[in-house]
Amino acid sequence: MANEFEEGEEGEGEKEEGGKASKSKVKIIIIIAVAVVVLSAGGFLAFNLFLGGGHKGEKKDSAQVNEEKSKPDIKLLGESSMVKMEPFIANLTDKRRYVKITMELEIVDKAYEAKVTEKVPNLRDAVIILLSSKSSDSLGTIEGKLQLKDELLVRLNQVMDKEMFKNIYFTDFVMQ
Repeated sequence: MANEFEEGEEGEGEKEEGGKASKSKVKIIIIIAVAVVVLSAGGFLAFNLFLGGGHKGEKKDSAQVNEEKSKPDIKLLGESSMVKMEPFIANLTDKRRYVKITMELEIVDKAYEAKVTEKVPNLRDAVIILLSSKSSDSLGTIEGKLQLKDELLVRLNQVMDKEMFKNIYFTDFVMQ
């Protein structure tokens, strides 16, 4: 009987080891599956973000890319249209503080698009001069941003010698 008891203990020990082995195999399979999913998602994102999604047949040389950057992006909205300006970076009156603003200008009539495109350097100059006259305290509040939009609208319409802009939309506003 002592032998039977010892044999029973040995049999149970083998079952426990077999259960632990199958549990560890399941854990390894789950870890491998999670790793495959994470690596696949990372590869997909890297391909789309860094390689541009694999647009075939659309190779552009640097001259074409620079030419496209210099032209403002114009979107039509019925009678009015939107002009996307390149980002503005300007020093503020505070020491070592600056602001980066990206904006879109809403034109009253799409017939003015050619005039606006011609005057982009003048418009950029007016914006940079106005931004560099501001302090971080004045731009840090909602009221300050709204006042800046109003002042920009007045200045940009002055540059055009006609009320061509209906509204200004900040699409990026960073202050440091």
